[in-house]
Amino acid sequence: MIKKTLKRILQFGAAFSAVLVIGLVAVKSYGDANYFRHHDATLPLNAEVGDNAVVTEPVNLFGVDMERNYRRIPFSIEARPGDRVPCVLTQPIEVTEPLPTIIFVHGAGQSKSFVERICSPFNASGFNMVSFDQWGQGEREHGGGALEAARSWRERGWRSVHDTRRIVDYLLTRDDVDPERLYLVGASYGSMVSTHVLAQDKRFDAAILLVGGGDFRIMADAPIFKEEIPAPLRAVLKPAFVWVGKAFDPIYSAPHTGPTPILKQCGSADRLVSPESGEALFAALGEPKELRWYDIDHPGLRQGDGPEIIRLLDDGLVWLAAHAGIPMDSVHQAQQAPQAVMAATQEQ
Repeated sequence: MIKKTLKRILQFGAAFSAVLVIGLVAVKSYGDANYFRHHDATLPLNAEVGDNAVVTEPVNLFGVDMERNYRRIPFSIEARPGDRVPCVLTQPIEVTEPLPTIIFVHGAGQSKSFVERICSPFNASGFNMVSFDQWGQGEREHGGGALEAARSWRERGWRSVHDTRRIVDYLLTRDDVDPERLYLVGASYGSMVSTHVLAQDKRFDAAILLVGGGDFRIMADAPIFKEEIPAPLRAVLKPAFVWVGKAFDPIYSAPHTGPTPILKQCGSADRLVSPESGEALFAALGEPKELRWYDIDHPGLRQGDGPEIIRLLDDGLVWLAAHAGIPMDSVHQAQQAPQAVMAATQEQ
């Protein structure tokens, strides 16, 4: 009698576990298939624009002192009802006509304020630059336990994609933005977001993907993970990472980015987003596309990479300016002040 009871309990437990697994897989599959469904361009933006100010204080960028000179305009929009997205717009001090405009999508550990460390040469060349706080970062940072953090991380991907697209909706209402010259620049995590955006939204004239990768199976084998995580634990975490993150893996959106031209910039010594992962994403991207390599680790991980990171940004500026029809004389003049400061810093 006891054996029969135990057998029934085990059978019930096995059946319950099977149903639970099947249900979990079904829910996950449905969630993945509808991961980016949230965008609605018909919703009111309810934009709020703050007071503008001129910024002239220098800033240190990865160990390099940089001059700054631009106008800062804070604003926010509602991407979805009740979900306000804080943004910042930087532009030349004097604006007399609609300008080409870059949306910068920041990295995983950054906030919109990072754009103010790199914007000055772009603004001096004649670009507007815009960035926003992604879900869980900057003014949208929120607390909670491990479960809330996991849920927030999964939501961050689709929110960032649709926040970017809603910012485009807003920019097209401004008279200081040229609607025919919109550009997208994504850095690290932001390059993954940007790949999905480019696959879904064809309003961009060109885009740059900085130090970003694709194919989570390859990303999980990055050198920094091998250095920091024991092999037995990695053997468990890797398939979980690939399975849980599948909906956000940019490798699946990459083939649909054309015909938007893309410049892919990668670090040849990158320990976080390995060169193999960068190559995988580039190979999957639609045409036209171009790949350039730089002798850097992931920005912020290795001291001394500052000058090469500045060169990477300068190359990106020249590439975007060519697409925007901005004279190279204006670009080179805008780059001279930061380069002069960098040279003076290196001499000290």
